[in-house]
Amino acid sequence: MKRIPFVAFLLAAGMMVPAQAQSLFEQCQQKKRDIEQMEAQARQMGSDIAGLDSQIRDLQRRRADKMREKRRLERRIRLDKTMMERSCRGLRECEKLDRRVENLKRRLEPLARRLDAIRQELDKRRAESNDLDREIERITTSYRQLNCDGLVAGQTDQNTIDRCSQLFSRWNKLQKRINLLDIAIRQMHQRYTKVMRRMRSLRAEITRLLARMRTRCGHSSFITELERLDQQQRNWQAWGTQMQDLSNRLKRARKLKVLRPRLRPAPHKPKPKPKLRPAKRPRLKKVP
Repeated sequence: MKRIPFVAFLLAAGMMVPAQAQSLFEQCQQKKRDIEQMEAQARQMGSDIAGLDSQIRDLQRRRADKMREKRRLERRIRLDKTMMERSCRGLRECEKLDRRVENLKRRLEPLARRLDAIRQELDKRRAESNDLDREIERITTSYRQLNCDGLVAGQTDQNTIDRCSQLFSRWNKLQKRINLLDIAIRQMHQRYTKVMRRMRSLRAEITRLLARMRTRCGHSSFITELERLDQQQRNWQAWGTQMQDLSNRLKRARKLKVLRPRLRPAPHKPKPKPKLRPAKRPRLKKVP
């Protein structure tokens, strides 16, 4: 094979420029520097590879250690699960009961909101009833003090008659307020009865759950919540009695009598009876 001159090789590889631009010596020196640089890069890569090999061996050792730890941990988990299944089997029922309590609370919420609105109305109607009682007391007391049911023409002054008429007018207006309040209380009681009818089954469920959890799940925090719900139910039941008391107060108010004042005629004085004079006894004359 015919040997190609080195300069021709460099020209063919495109690594040298024409002779008029760079001398052959300069081209060779440049090529030498390039080769030395590539050799240095190769040595650095070898060092990097050796470092990576060391890291890989270290990671493999660490991986093996972690795998052994994982197997030991999994074995312990299996043993602990078995022991837990045996010793904590009774707590499953408590978890079910806890979920039932949460479900019960969600079912109670809309009814509780309606009852809260009824409680606010009950407070309002009670305040109105108290105002009526005070007004009734003022009217009836004045009516008795003025003796409005015993007015006598010619004996009772006009001021007393006018005041009795005013009391009667106030009483008529008060009767209208009593009627309106009685209607409002009866409507409120109907709404209350409807809600409490739906609450009946929930109230029974609260009682059953509370008894079971006190017996089997004394550690559960839901016992306190059930006790609160149970007391809340008792309070709601007491509202029915309060509504009935308000109705009874209005019934008693209706029975009070404040009559329109009427003047009775003055009693006629009997004419005095004539006084009877004793008859004169005749005098007897003496006979001579």
